[in-house]
Amino acid sequence: MSVKYTTTCRDLVDQLLNKYRMKHRDPNLFFLTMEVATRSTGAAVRTILVLDDDSCPAQLQACYPRADSKFTVRMRRGGLVKVFDSVLMAGSKYKSLLISERTTVDQVIQLVLNCYNSNENVNHFSIYEVCHTTSFERKLHADDRPLAIQQEWSSPAEYSFVLMKRPPGTPRSGRDFPLRRSFLQWSRNRGMLRPNIETAAAEERKAKGLRSLSLSLAPCSDYDNFLYI
Repeated sequence: MSVKYTTTCRDLVDQLLNKYRMKHRDPNLFFLTMEVATRSTGAAVRTILVLDDDSCPAQLQACYPRADSKFTVRMRRGGLVKVFDSVLMAGSKYKSLLISERTTVDQVIQLVLNCYNSNENVNHFSIYEVCHTTSFERKLHADDRPLAIQQEWSSPAEYSFVLMKRPPGTPRSGRDFPLRRSFLQWSRNRGMLRPNIETAAAEERKAKGLRSLSLSLAPCSDYDNFLYI
């Protein structure tokens, strides 16, 4: 392949997946290694280097003779996740995707969209974690990692990932909701009143304690030889 000096390993993996029409495959599963040959005391010693996603193969190859270096695409271990995607196609039940442990929710949504050759925006969808026994559901954040979440399920048959479309005009996550000015004003006023309320309550409790103490000690005031506890 012909690549630029600025092409990264991740870019190269994406190009290969597009070339072989494998856009539904998770690019996080693949990485590059570089095998270089160094000569010591006349014998060639081959070393395999694991490259980061942001490494540039062309720049690395320029540091060695072309015949003494070789790049290889390798695959990481991953796991299968099922994403129920009837929101995209009524007749579809789910898609089984092989993903890596570091693949995020947004990347999983993009993989599902690639399965249908859809050009819709990832931000229009969310993935929910659904528990069928308790009817509980939780919207996953864009940076959550579904495979790691799935590994924590006590019984995988009771849980599932469901793709849902976000209603127009609604924030994608709870942190995007704006706070109403009236609520902020109420919180500010409540914070200002709290010290006065707490001080008044403390003084009232102190007064009650002194009154009860004086009442309990009054009948015993004539007995100076007694120790009162």
